Parts: sequence; structure tokens; C-alpha cells
Amino acid sequence: MKENLLAQFTTAVGQAGTSAAEKASESTSVFLDTLLSSLDIFKNVLLSILIIGVFYLIGKLLARRVIRGLRHAKGESLYPDMVILIQRFSVVGSLFVGIAVAVQFVFKLDFIQVIGFFGLGISFAFKDLLSNLIAGAVIVIQNRIHIGDFIQIGTNGTRGKIKEIQTRTTILKGIDGTEIIIPNADLLVKQITNYTAHRSRRITFTMRISFESDITKAKEIILRVLKVESSILLKPKPQVILQEVGDSFINLNVRFWMDPQDKSKSWVNVRSERIQAVKEAFDKENIIIPFPIEVFTEKAKLPKPERA
Repeated sequence: MKENLLAQFTTAVGQAGTSAAEKASESTSVFLDTLLSSLDIFKNVLLSILIIGVFYLIGKLLARRVIRGLRHAKGESLYPDMVILIQRFSVVGSLFVGIAVAVQFVFKLDFIQVIGFFGLGISFAFKDLLSNLIAGAVIVIQNRIHIGDFIQIGTNGTRGKIKEIQTRTTILKGIDGTEIIIPNADLLVKQITNYTAHRSRRITFTMRISFESDITKAKEIILRVLKVESSILLKPKPQVILQEVGDSFINLNVRFWMDPQDKSKSWVNVRSERIQAVKEAFDKENIIIPFPIEVFTEKAKLPKPERA
């Protein structure tokens, strides 16, 4: 009896030990599989980062070589915004290829299928981003506006100097010194007035003289005052045109041209100074600037009709 109990106890202890060993072995195997899987994922992530980093460097080197070749071919005619566009699109395109390589060969996914699956969602989610990105490329390729130009957006819209043309937006410096951010798509669909596109810009103002003043003499005085200013161009020639004959005045329209790219003096200051100089010259030569005449009439008050 004792021998049977001892045998059963020994068997139970052996089975328990075997079960514990099997469980320990299974736990170790699961831990090793998890660790190897984590290491494999970590290895793939590191390899992907390395591939994308290499393609980023390739994009930078490609942009540098393209810009060097364009500078050698065009010289000073290569605008800074074109350089910026080439740099950004070279890097973005190279990164896109790097991501495609990482997805295709590291994670063993079909890149075309992934893009096709997410393409519809991406197109809706990033519709504005893509339209502004394409608009930025079109703006630079068209070569109609550049960094440093002073533009107006719309008929009576925002005015400012272009400080930077980015891939999605264009940065303007407003007249009051504020920073204005304009989506590139707006620059394609709205009317753009470029005040610095050409080497000459016409500036105008109006001077009013009385009927008693000598028109020919007044014109000569104005032209003499304009010729004193060195920033006013001699070609095209300044002009003084008889614009309007009113009830008690004569309007003379003064026109002259300036180089908008000349940074020595702004057209606003030149216009202000020339108006003041013409007024002072008129005072010396007895050319009268009349006061505006306004006529007020008062309705006669009719007597109220008497009641019968």
C-alpha cells in the first residue's frame, strides 16, 4: 500500500515538473518570437529611414547640380524664386521615390495599390494643398512675377511687395509693414497688377488754376519743376495736358515716368515733393490756384393756404 502511494506521488511530481517545463518553454518561445518580431520591425523602420535619408541627399545634390547648370547658362537672369522652386521640387520628388522604395522593398507592399487605395481620400483631403502646390509651380514657370515685385491682387485688393514664393503660398510685405499670406491659387484666378514689371511707371497728379492764369506759362512752370528731379525719366517725356475746364477753374493733368526698380527714392515721395514744388512755383509766378466755388440755394417758403 505504501509502495503504491509512493509511486503515484512520484508520477504526479514528474508530470507537474514536465508541465511546468513545457509552459516555461512555451513562454520563452513566445517571448523570443515577440522580441524577434519587434527587432524585425525596428530593423525595417531603421532601413526605411536610411533609404529616405539617402534619397533626400540625392534630391539636394540633384537640385544643386541643376541650379549650377542653370546659373552657368542664364547668369543673372536666373531669378531667386526659380532657384527655390527647383530646390523644393527636387527634394520632394526624391523623397517621394524614397518612400516608394521603402514601401515596396522593405515592407513588401505594392506601392501602386497603396496609392490607389488612399488616392481618392488623399485627393479630397489635400485638394487645396495640391491646387496651391501646382499653382506655385505654374507661377514660377510662367515667370511673370518675381521676388521683389510690388503687386496688387484684384481690382482694388491687397497690395504688397513679394518677399517669398513658397510651394503653397506667396508672402507679401504690405504697405504698412504687415505680412500678408496669399494662397498661390488666388494668384492664378484673380487679376494681378504688377507695378514693377517694367523699367518705367507713369505717375500722375492734377493741378488747378484759375481762368485768369496763363495756361502756357503754368505748363512751362510745371515742366521746369519736373526736370529738376533726377529720378524722373526724360524718356518718355513728362507731359502737362489740359484735362478739364470747369465753371471757375482749369485742370491740368501732370504726367511723368519713373523707374520702379530704382530704390533710391519712392514714387510716393517724388510725387508729394513735386506737387509742393509746383505750388511754391505758382505762388512766385502769380499763378492762382482757385478756391472751389459752391452755390447754395434755399427754397422759398410758400404761405399756407387759408382755410375757407
